[in-house]
Amino acid sequence: MRVDLAVTMVREFQRGLHAMFPDIQCSIELYEPKQPFYSWCAVWMDHLPDGLRGVYMLSDPADSRVLYIGKADRSSIGGRLWHHMRVGRPNEFGRLQFHNCQFISGPKASRIDPTIRETLFYGEVFVTALHVEPGELASLLEVFLQTACFALDGQIPPLNDRIG
Repeated sequence: MRVDLAVTMVREFQRGLHAMFPDIQCSIELYEPKQPFYSWCAVWMDHLPDGLRGVYMLSDPADSRVLYIGKADRSSIGGRLWHHMRVGRPNEFGRLQFHNCQFISGPKASRIDPTIRETLFYGEVFVTALHVEPGELASLLEVFLQTACFALDGQIPPLNDRIG
């Protein structure tokens, strides 16, 4: 599933939630990526407000395909991104490399497509954030989007281990 379709589905989710539960006020604010992660990770608060709770998607820069869908319902999205990507270190040419990215340094790294692994290694993924209020609904939106990927693509995003 591409990010633009996911964002459209988020709006449908919001309308459907309101139709089924009119007393629940759900606000979802979109923070679209302007640059890949490596270019702004050192000053991430300029791109994602501190304390932002909700759902985030990592996507492939080549085709906007969603690679991972996660949530931050207790901590901030920025904190969750740092947990996944870890600190980038510049190589001899000054280009950041994310050697310790949890997706490519852990025991499941061998199952990741080499192209995706390289994209993560260089921090070239794009981050789309969805600020969800109340934050308790972030889990519901995360599961909805992962399920939509499964329904449309026949599989969950390649970096997710499971739905939920």
